[in-house]
Amino acid sequence: MTIRLLNTENRWGRSFLQLFEDDKLIFRLLLFASAFIYASSGTIYYQQGLTSFDVFLLNIGFAVFSALVFAASFLSKGIKKYLPTIFQWLVYAIMAQVVLEATSYNFSLVETMAVLVTYIMCSLVFRKPIYLNSFLMISLVMILAGIYTNPKVENPHTLFIVFFSMGFVSAIALGSRLRVQEKLRKSESLFKNIFNESADANLMTKVDDQKIITCNKRALDLFEVDSMEDLLGIDANSLQKHPFNSAEISSVKQQIKDNWGWSKELEYVSRKGKIFWGNLEYRVVEYMNKPHLQIRISDISERKRLEKLLLAEKQVLEMASKDNDLTRALNHLVSNVEEMIGDMQCSVFRMDEGGNELQWFIAPSISADLIRTIGNIPVNISALSAGKAAASKLTSYCPNVETNEDWKNYIVQARRHKIASCFSFPILSEGGNVLGVFEVYYKTTKEKPDTKDMEIINRSVNIVGVLMEKDNAVTKNKLSLERIQTQNEELKKTNAELDRFVYSTSHDLRAPLMNMLGLVDIVELTITDEKPKKYLGMMKTSVTNLDNTIKEILEYSKNTRTEVEISEMDLHSVTEEVLAGLQFMEGSDKVEKKLHFDMQVPFYSDVNRMKVILNNLISNAIKYRNTKIEDQFVEIDAIVNSEKAIITVRDNGIGINPDYRDKIFDMFFRATTQGSGSGLGLYILKETLAKVNGKISLETTPNIGSTFTIEIPNFKLK
Repeated sequence: MTIRLLNTENRWGRSFLQLFEDDKLIFRLLLFASAFIYASSGTIYYQQGLTSFDVFLLNIGFAVFSALVFAASFLSKGIKKYLPTIFQWLVYAIMAQVVLEATSYNFSLVETMAVLVTYIMCSLVFRKPIYLNSFLMISLVMILAGIYTNPKVENPHTLFIVFFSMGFVSAIALGSRLRVQEKLRKSESLFKNIFNESADANLMTKVDDQKIITCNKRALDLFEVDSMEDLLGIDANSLQKHPFNSAEISSVKQQIKDNWGWSKELEYVSRKGKIFWGNLEYRVVEYMNKPHLQIRISDISERKRLEKLLLAEKQVLEMASKDNDLTRALNHLVSNVEEMIGDMQCSVFRMDEGGNELQWFIAPSISADLIRTIGNIPVNISALSAGKAAASKLTSYCPNVETNEDWKNYIVQARRHKIASCFSFPILSEGGNVLGVFEVYYKTTKEKPDTKDMEIINRSVNIVGVLMEKDNAVTKNKLSLERIQTQNEELKKTNAELDRFVYSTSHDLRAPLMNMLGLVDIVELTITDEKPKKYLGMMKTSVTNLDNTIKEILEYSKNTRTEVEISEMDLHSVTEEVLAGLQFMEGSDKVEKKLHFDMQVPFYSDVNRMKVILNNLISNAIKYRNTKIEDQFVEIDAIVNSEKAIITVRDNGIGINPDYRDKIFDMFFRATTQGSGSGLGLYILKETLAKVNGKISLETTPNIGSTFTIEIPNFKLK
C-alpha cells in the first residue's frame, strides 16, 4: 500500500516517477518495447544483410513471445501474478541472444547503442542488488564464451568495455533507485503509523463517492463498531447527524480543490446511536497511486461540553446581575448541566435561616410527587445524603446508603421516578458555612460520578455557591437599607420637628425678653435712686446675655438647615458691617480696630455664613480683651487670591490656656470666667466653617493675645 500527500504543484513530475514504482506496469512496458524492438530491428538487420535468416527468426520469436505475454498479463491473473518471474527468465534469454549477435558480427555505433539500450532495459527488471549482480556475472560468462567460441570477433576488448560500461550504469541506476525506494518506504511507514495510530479517527474514501475504503483503529472506537468491515463501503457523510446535501457537497469539493483541504465542527452519530461532536477535516492524498480523500475526525465533545458550560455560566451571571432573580438564573444553569450530562437530573436545596433543615429550591426536572414525598430534609448525620452532606460539610460526594432503614421510603420513591443513584455536594460560602446542597440523581446505578461529570458538577456547585452567597448578602443589605431608610426618615422628621421647636421657642423666648428690656428702660427713667438703678442694670445685663445665647442657638439652627449659597462679596464691606453691629457691645469703644485687606481677585462664598464667622471672631476679641492695658486692639488681615481667602484675626487680649486648645471648639466649653459667654460661639464658628469647606488654626499665649487664622476656598474661581 502506498500513501502520500498529493502535491498538486508538481503533479506531472510525480506521476512520471510513480510509473517506476509499479512493477507490473514496468514489466508490461518492457514487454511491449521488446516486442516492438525485436520485430523492427530484426527485420531491418536481416534486410541489410547484417544477420542471417536464423537470427531473424530468433528476433521475430522474441517479439511474438513478448507480445503474447504482454497481452496475457491483462487476460490471465496467473500470468499477471508471475509476470516478474517470467520476465526475468525472458531477460536471460534476451541477453544470451544479444551476446550471440555481438560476438558474431561487427556492429557500428548505432548498433552498439541499440545493444546498450537493450541491456539497460533488461537491467530494470531487477529490484535487488543480488539479482543485478547475478545478471552481470552471467552476462560476462556469456561474453567470454561467445568470444572464445567465435573466432570472427575482431575487437573483443571493445565488447568488454561496452558491456562493463552498461553494467556500471545499471548498478548506479539501481543504487539510486534503491535509495529512493528506501526513503519512500520510510515515508510510507511513517504515514502508515500516523494514519493507523493517530488519536483521531482516519477514514480513506474516493474523492467522488466518499465510500469508506479503509480506516484506523480509533475510527472503530469512535463509531463503536467491532471491526473495519462494519464501516467499509459506508458513505462517510452518513455518519454525520445532519449529512451534507448535494449543494453542500459541491461547495466542499470546490473548497478542497481551491485549498489544501477543508474542516468544520459537526455532530456525529456512532453506530450505536451515541451523539458526539467532531472536528471534520478533509485532505486529498495519494493512495495506491491515485488521489483519494483522507477524512480525519477529532473528538471534541468534551471541549464542546465545557464551552457550553462556560456559556451557561456567563448567561447565569448576567441574569443574576441584571434582574437579581436567583431562581431563574439557577434554573437555567441546572437545565444546562442536565442537558450536558444526559442521564442525570439535579436539584438545589437551600439552608433555612436557622440552619436546621434543607428546603427544596431548584429542581426543574424532578417530579413534584417526589418533592412532596421527600419534603424538607433535616440537617443531621442520620438524614438523607443531602442532610448528611450539610451536617458534615463534606467536600466530596456523599452517596446514599441503601441499607439505612430510615431511607427505605425515599429509595422506593426514587426508583419509582427512575432514579438509580444519588450523590450530594455541599454548597459552601467563602467562609466555609453551608448555604445548601447540590443533589445529583442518576438514572443508572453508579458508584460515583466519573471525572468528566465531576468537573461539571464542581464548577456548578462553585457558581451556585457564589450566587447564593451574593443573594444572601443582597437580601441582608436590602433589609439593612430598609432599616436605614426608615431610620433616616424618622431622623429627618425628628430634626425638622426639633428645628421648628428651636426656632419657635427661640422667638417665643426673645419676645418676653425684649419686653422685659423695654420695661427695665422705662423703670430706669422713672426712678432716681441709684441703688435700684444698679439692680436694674444687672437685670438688663442678664437679659441681654440670655438674648445673645438665644441668638447663637438660632444661628446654629440656621447654619445646619440652610443650604450654602455662593455669591460674590466685598470682604472689606462685610467686615465693616460686622464691626458696625458690634459698636454698642460692652468694651467695643475701648478696642482699636485695624483692617488690612489685599483683594487680588473677587471673592465668592456664602455671605451670611461669612458674617457669622467674622462676628464670632471679632466679638470674642472684644469680649476677652485685656482690661489691664490701655492699648487694646483687634487686627483683621485678609488676603484673597484665586484659590482661597486667608483671614487672620489677631488681638492682645487675655489669651487662652494651652491646656484648653483642643477643647475650645466644643459645645458649651468656656476657657475663662471673664465675660458672659455661653460657650457656643467657637462651636458655631467651627460648624459654619465646615459648611463652606474652611479650616481654622490658633496661636495663643496667656496675657499676650491670640491669633485665629481661617482659610476659606474661593468657590467661583476654584
